[in-house]
Amino acid sequence: MMAGIRSLGRLRRCEGGVSALEFALVAPLFFLMLFGIIEFGRLSWIRTSLQHAADEASRYALVSTGASTSQITDYARARVSGVDPNLVAVNVTQESSGGRTFVVINLSFNFTFVAENLLPYGPIPLVGRSRVATS
Repeated sequence: MMAGIRSLGRLRRCEGGVSALEFALVAPLFFLMLFGIIEFGRLSWIRTSLQHAADEASRYALVSTGASTSQITDYARARVSGVDPNLVAVNVTQESSGGRTFVVINLSFNFTFVAENLLPYGPIPLVGRSRVATS
């Protein structure tokens, strides 16, 4: 009986390495999942920022009827947050439909993950688009 208690005591002393092993197995998956959540949150933030900038630029084009294409482009870039505005492609065009003139504003940005090696998804094109009738 005493021998059984002694071996149980030795077994409890050896369990410290098991928790370290479990942590070593689970930690990479946990941190990869955490990193993915952060990166996809950043992707969503930038996508929403592009759409907001396109909406604000279309309102600017509606109110400032004499604004040039370059003024609308600069206004849209100034409203983008979360990325370098110079990396955002802004395309302002006019189109006619049913006797009305519309200003169409497209903003695009190629999103890349911080660690491209961990997440093998290439650049993801994000777009914000807005269209407003000016006459």
